[in-house]
Amino acid sequence: MTTPAPTTDRRRKRVVVVGQFTMVVEAVSRSLPATVRTATVALDTAPSTNAARDSVLRSSPALVVLVVSRLDRVYAPDLVSELAGRGQRVVVIGQVGDAGESRELAAAGAMAVLDGVGATELVRLVARLTDPEAGTVGRTRVAVAPRRAPDAALTEERRALRRLARLTPAEARTLWRLMHGDSVLEIAERHVVSVETVRSHIRALLTKLDASSQLAAVALAWRVGWQSSPAVRDAA
Repeated sequence: MTTPAPTTDRRRKRVVVVGQFTMVVEAVSRSLPATVRTATVALDTAPSTNAARDSVLRSSPALVVLVVSRLDRVYAPDLVSELAGRGQRVVVIGQVGDAGESRELAAAGAMAVLDGVGATELVRLVARLTDPEAGTVGRTRVAVAPRRAPDAALTEERRALRRLARLTPAEARTLWRLMHGDSVLEIAERHVVSVETVRSHIRALLTKLDASSQLAAVALAWRVGWQSSPAVRDAA
């Protein structure tokens, strides 16, 4: 009796994206290609860090992508250590911080520590680390060599950057805070404005970015590496 070939879905490698905020991990997950099965674990909806860790382990992923920012990277070394100690392959991306923090994450067991990495570099890294023929990657900082994007992708990236450049400082600050999981109320309190003002900024930035939702706007900004802009960081 002939054994049926596995379905395309079963052949795809599972990657679990973990982070503090639901919107951020969903945006990162959306940036990965359809050839990768993804799952997300957000600490803002998990009862505890241990519960999030257990959820990741139950998924039996080929790779764990841990997204950190300057607001939540304090928990990252312990989580990396726990996951790596259970045999998981962990990549850390986002606003990692200085070289000392990168070394701490690598020492905790991260296979790659990439500060400010964009979607293109992440896709290449995920493909490399989930390839069964790629072999073992040492637990050190992995440098991803730049590669020329296809013309169509490059054109779309430029269009996205032009749309992002049209945001006012207030709209840019609002988008930055959305990318880090802040609610409308939290943004209003942080910037000492009314909730309705924040909602007005969100409506305006969605229109300028031609985005159908806050998640779509966050995904677009993350995809082109906009979150790494020093000017945006300072404004927020």
